[in-house]
Amino acid sequence: MPDTLIKHQKNSVSGRFKDRMGRYRTRIDMDRLPQMLKAGYGQGIGLGYRPWIEVMHLPSRGLVCRVRGLTTGRVHHLLSQMETMYWYALDWAPSVVDIREQFPLLPIEDTLRIAERLGYRHPRHPQTRRPIVMTTDFLVTIGDHSRTGAILLRSSMVLK
Repeated sequence: MPDTLIKHQKNSVSGRFKDRMGRYRTRIDMDRLPQMLKAGYGQGIGLGYRPWIEVMHLPSRGLVCRVRGLTTGRVHHLLSQMETMYWYALDWAPSVVDIREQFPLLPIEDTLRIAERLGYRHPRHPQTRRPIVMTTDFLVTIGDHSRTGAILLRSSMVLK
């Protein structure tokens, strides 16, 4: 499979990176939001989509995967083994026309309002205490000849 890029790696934070944890962009608060949008994170469709969170941005100790999709033709950034397994099912589904992983739930004001209405505390950056941008694991576009629609999916739904 020369055209297919599959890269599984076991991430771990070694001693040499413990003092440089600031280089990982694990939580984006409202101060960094304009920079992220300007750089194109969380925007585009198909081949032009850039995930909000990429594999290299996390100091994960688990299995992460970068794999080229048949549906989109681009490299997908998957942050867990469960996400990877579910992504394979989506990529092979004939009705799926686009898969966007680590999709940001914007505008952030909407997630703040929903959390307040449901009585939940919205996630906040640990240092700045400002609200962070929440993401969903997948935004999947389903299409056929008569219509196209999009659905949000969390990989945790696979086990239910």
